[in-house]
Amino acid sequence: MRKLKGSRRLSVATFWSEVGTRAISYLCAVILMVIIVSSTVQETVQELNRICIYASVALAVLWCIPFIRLTRMRLQDAGFTPKAYLWLLLPLVGWLVFAGLMCVKGKSRTPETAVEVL
Repeated sequence: MRKLKGSRRLSVATFWSEVGTRAISYLCAVILMVIIVSSTVQETVQELNRICIYASVALAVLWCIPFIRLTRMRLQDAGFTPKAYLWLLLPLVGWLVFAGLMCVKGKSRTPETAVEVL
C-alpha cells in the first residue's frame, strides 16, 4: 500500500482499489496453494480437502489484518468512529450499511469531530 502523506486519509477510490487488489491476491494465493498441496501431498481426497480448507482459513485471517487497518483509515477519513464496526454484527443489512459507510466521501475532520453512527 502507498504511504499516506502525514495524515491517515484514505479516499474511496484508493480504498476500493486496495480491497480489489488484496482480494485478487488472496484468491491467487489460495489457487496456488491448492495446486502445490495437491501435487506434493500423497493423501486421500478428503485429507487434501481438509488441508486446503485449514490453509485457506489461515490465509483469510492473515488477509484480514491489513484489511481492518484499511477500513479503519477509511472510516476516519469519512468522519466516523470505530464504533461503526458494530454494524458488522448484523447479518446482511449491517454489512450493506458498513459497505455504504466505506463509500462516503471523505471530509477533513479531526477525531474529536467524528460522527457517532450508532
